[in-house]
Amino acid sequence: MKARSPKRGKAAARSSERRGYTELRKEVLLRFQTDYVWRLLIEAKGNVSLAARTAQIDRKQLWRLIRKTGIRIQRQEGAKKSR
Repeated sequence: MKARSPKRGKAAARSSERRGYTELRKEVLLRFQTDYVWRLLIEAKGNVSLAARTAQIDRKQLWRLIRKTGIRIQRQEGAKKSR
């Protein structure tokens, strides 16, 4: 027996059945990661170190997620480089 949402049309159900579990899982995971990282960075006002501490992950891992999701961080005008 196949479970289907009553809100979805037959065409939507057929297109998702063609794509397979792995592909759909990757798509959903990427959407979650993008949304989560975006919200973290907004809350931390672009501070990656603070966002990583909030998420309880390593800063390097957060940078990997930022690159993976394609999120771009812009520096504010007048902000000095620390290097």
